[in-house]
Amino acid sequence: KPYDLNYFGSDGHFWELQGTERVRTDRTYNDEDVTFDGYFLVRGANGQIIRRNLYDKRGFSFGGIHKDTGQVYDLRGFDRDGFWYRKDENGNIVKTNQKVNDRGWDAYSRTIRHDVYGAPFWDFVDDHGFDEKKRYHAPKAPFENGCFTKMQFGTLEYAKTPMSQYRCGYDIHGFNADGVHRITGTKVDLNGFDQDGFWHRKREDGTYENTGQYFDNKGWTIDKFKLLPSGYSKVDERGFDANGMFLYHGRKFEYNSLGFNSHGIHQSTGTNLDPDSFDWDGYYYKLDDKTGTYVNSGSKYDNDGWSQTGVNEETKHVVDKHGFTVRHLYRKPDASLEVYDRYGFDYYGIHRTTGTFLNRNHFNRDGDYYVLKTTPRGEKTWVNTGSKYDSEGYNIDRLDQRGFSKNGYYHGRQNRYDENGFDVNGIHRLTLQAYDLNGNDCYGNPVDHDRDLIVSIRDGVSYDKRRYIDDIFNDLNGTEQEFILSAVDLFDDTVDMTNDSLLDFIAYVKKYGVQSNDKICGTQDTIEFVKDRAHEQEEEERVAQAWNSLQRYHHDDTYSEDILGYQDATDTSAFDFLLPKRR
Repeated sequence: KPYDLNYFGSDGHFWELQGTERVRTDRTYNDEDVTFDGYFLVRGANGQIIRRNLYDKRGFSFGGIHKDTGQVYDLRGFDRDGFWYRKDENGNIVKTNQKVNDRGWDAYSRTIRHDVYGAPFWDFVDDHGFDEKKRYHAPKAPFENGCFTKMQFGTLEYAKTPMSQYRCGYDIHGFNADGVHRITGTKVDLNGFDQDGFWHRKREDGTYENTGQYFDNKGWTIDKFKLLPSGYSKVDERGFDANGMFLYHGRKFEYNSLGFNSHGIHQSTGTNLDPDSFDWDGYYYKLDDKTGTYVNSGSKYDNDGWSQTGVNEETKHVVDKHGFTVRHLYRKPDASLEVYDRYGFDYYGIHRTTGTFLNRNHFNRDGDYYVLKTTPRGEKTWVNTGSKYDSEGYNIDRLDQRGFSKNGYYHGRQNRYDENGFDVNGIHRLTLQAYDLNGNDCYGNPVDHDRDLIVSIRDGVSYDKRRYIDDIFNDLNGTEQEFILSAVDLFDDTVDMTNDSLLDFIAYVKKYGVQSNDKICGTQDTIEFVKDRAHEQEEEERVAQAWNSLQRYHHDDTYSEDILGYQDATDTSAFDFLLPKRR
């Protein structure tokens, strides 16, 4: 034949197999880039030949002899074709039929790994990230403090180069290539997890039993994740991590915002109850006089109707029906706190000047009017009349049923007309009659009226040129709108009538505005409009916050110490403002 055993001709050209025949080529090297005279070609990135080597990448000559051993196998016992050689019982080096050594590594320092589904594939590290020299390669997934910062559901990828000399002996969980933990010196870590993440239950004799589960008896994984209904999390449903630390705004605390640790023990009492007899689930405990022990009442409100977080049972807000907080202080519209409400009553309903449950005008805190009567036994006692108005027709605010004071001012302000334009005597400011431009009296009832008079007055005030109140408000800029809406207290649905922006808006709307039903806007109409807008804005903000939280949850999947940058701390003073104070 015109070629030798390596398929090179006498002229050095390679004879290539095409079909069943070999055909002479113009190449002086074979398909493996080996020349007729036994040199290995080295190519650059562009495929061009840059040099010729006497040995291949593994150190073998064309004849199959290794440059370091002078034998047909390299220092690791593999020949040029990848077969492994080992010593037999007589000490002789013999060829095997396998292409991996007794530890499972091949001629190219690869071993068989398994993906998340258990399918095998070749890689330069084993399933735990160690290479053939037992050096650990850092995973590409983020990790911190010996744990992955995100739950890993896929096949891990590892860096090509091992970690530093002082860190490559152990994986991120502290295990070496043989699965022994650096602290315990056993196959499990301090928490009972092995290198594969399985939890081992400790028996009474001190030995461990593999449960085959990835969760310990408290539900935590080796990476300190817990499975909640919302997904895997770095904290439990109470906000504590696997080490029993409460996470709050990137910091770690021994106690949560209510003063309880991860075992449910309160920092002040040393028991499972806080100073106000609530447990960490918010249940109120009552003292059993017979046994002298505290018993769960089954309610999350104490005897006075307050929850652990200062929410009132009746109102479901941080103030009761009289506007007082759990600290027995009155909450003003600007959120400041006072001992007495605007009528002079304290939390217990005692008036600051009379020292009784009635003020000087004989009204109690609920606005009920009392009269002094004599009982059949001749005793004098105050009796609730069941009316909110005294004998002269004035209530606790010293206003009549239409909201006018004795001197004719509406709601005590320098205004002689109510929201519909009527004065204290029921005369309308435009018609100067006992009816308005709609033909209604001061109580909203239709009455006989002069239609021609109303038409002429409407023309005079340019009724048809007025604008709807919605359009007037929408034309204001964002800052102006915020100033007006800030007059509304969303907790008790009251309005601060000292707010200048609101007063200016009311005055403007009275002069130029009209309601959606084409009626002229009065003061109360405008107030109700502003209150509705304030509640609408609150609802929009709540929905937006919920949507943003949902987006963050789906983006982050779980809590992450890497993201939050947690720091250790045991000081709980940051939570003082959250704790309700009782007296």
